[in-house]
Amino acid sequence: MSVVAVVREVLVVRHGEAYNTVEPDGAREVADPSNPPLTPRGEAQAALLAPVVSAFAPDVAVSSPFLRAAQTGAAALAEVVVPAVLDVRMCEHFFYEPLDTFVGIDLVDYRARFEALYEMPAELTERATYPEFPEGEGSVARRVGALADDWRARGDWERAVLVGHGATVSALVAALVPSAAVVAPDVGHCSVTRLVERPDGEWDVVSLFDVGHLRDL
Repeated sequence: MSVVAVVREVLVVRHGEAYNTVEPDGAREVADPSNPPLTPRGEAQAALLAPVVSAFAPDVAVSSPFLRAAQTGAAALAEVVVPAVLDVRMCEHFFYEPLDTFVGIDLVDYRARFEALYEMPAELTERATYPEFPEGEGSVARRVGALADDWRARGDWERAVLVGHGATVSALVAALVPSAAVVAPDVGHCSVTRLVERPDGEWDVVSLFDVGHLRDL
């Protein structure tokens, strides 16, 4: 039996449960409803990603700049030290109504939360950097596809972790493995999708929207 060599691999993660799908309950401060944090359950989900990501041994990490994704990425990277960047192309599908009031991230708050973990471009504080509200599926597919193309063109990584939202996780899977998106189930909170690149440049699915690491929650 022939063995297909793997060139590169990615783990694609949706953020944990957050106060965009759960009503504020006083357990965590929701200072900005357009950019809500993880719930306590979401934090527990994100913590369970750490051994998964550690075993994966990534070279780099990319996260949506929205707080719930950045928090998830920070928890997932707790056991590894890699370059990590916040990239607006992995951000929320702009159909969540409170996003109509979003003005950009609070850079002071993010620096206090994440210290030196993420590279944070200054333009992430500006509303004009982000997609228009509401954003259509075609726009999501184009920006996520552009991110995938940019990273595929680089030769300085072998394993990457990408943290986003339901729509952007689905769009990234569709960009790399178009056939997988047809039968894909809904993207669960803190689910993990693992994709591998073959020497011919095509990608295969190893696992799709897996939540096995959350079974003890």
